[in-house]
Amino acid sequence: KDEKMVNPMRGKFFCFSMALDEKKRVVYTGGSTSRVISFPEQTKIAELKRVKNCSPYLSPLGTYVMFFNDSSYMYLYETAQLEKCIFHGSFKMSGSNVVCWKDDECFLFATEGTINSIYIDKNNKKVEKTVLVDLREYMENPDLQITSVDCCNDKVLLFVRKWMPGINNCIVEIDKDGDIRVRNLGDELSGYDDVRYDRKGGVFYSNRSKNIAWCKKIDYIDKADKTIENVKSYCTRVSSDGRYVVAGVRDGEKSSAVIFEANTFLVKRRFEYETARWGLVGFSSDSHYVLVGGNNAQIIDVKDLNKE
Repeated sequence: KDEKMVNPMRGKFFCFSMALDEKKRVVYTGGSTSRVISFPEQTKIAELKRVKNCSPYLSPLGTYVMFFNDSSYMYLYETAQLEKCIFHGSFKMSGSNVVCWKDDECFLFATEGTINSIYIDKNNKKVEKTVLVDLREYMENPDLQITSVDCCNDKVLLFVRKWMPGINNCIVEIDKDGDIRVRNLGDELSGYDDVRYDRKGGVFYSNRSKNIAWCKKIDYIDKADKTIENVKSYCTRVSSDGRYVVAGVRDGEKSSAVIFEANTFLVKRRFEYETARWGLVGFSSDSHYVLVGGNNAQIIDVKDLNKE
């Protein structure tokens, strides 16, 4: 058994995705039933029986966890009081790459061409659902669709499909004051459908039928500065310190999680799993572990990858 891998449950275990709070040493799992377990002891702390087929998303400070099903509903909990759901809502399907925490009190998710926010007032614990921006109205295109959402340093980054013949897709950035900036993409980058901040001023683009592309500046939108070959990703995440990128990859009968250095683009680890039981990938709260959902879900230690 690889010493860098920790199975979060004894025996073969499937969950669609996980969230790991390193300070509290707690893992939140999705799947047919959502569970909370200790890390790395594997002791079950709680089981949220009403929360089914959801992915957990932990707020940046670990105060809240949102269990989100990308086809219909969400459940919000305060991590200190898991016995009580503080918000339950439903929505129109948009996808699994269109959710993220903006900060510890604001969760964002897209429904088609609209970005919505779940805001939590930490003083009175009231939860408010609002529309942050309707891009269909703003860009005067009722057919556009948001395919990915990412946040960094109070900014929100969106990939937008315009769904109009002869017109390229674009990325949209919303700053902390709510100002919107649209950047139209050149032909090389327009065919992607997911975009992520690299945490250093640039961005990564990905698509399950293309390579991963990197631009050193967010304004550099005609072509990529570099591409990572043969990594066709359905889910790409960047560590909070910008050191690593993990990509969930499907290739024919195989699925895998590929971990590579953001600076050198060298592949540091590849973990294969069954196609029929694939899941989302992500990082733990302090980016010391990579979380791989799917059949025989794994938590992979990446603290010492640079020493290998």
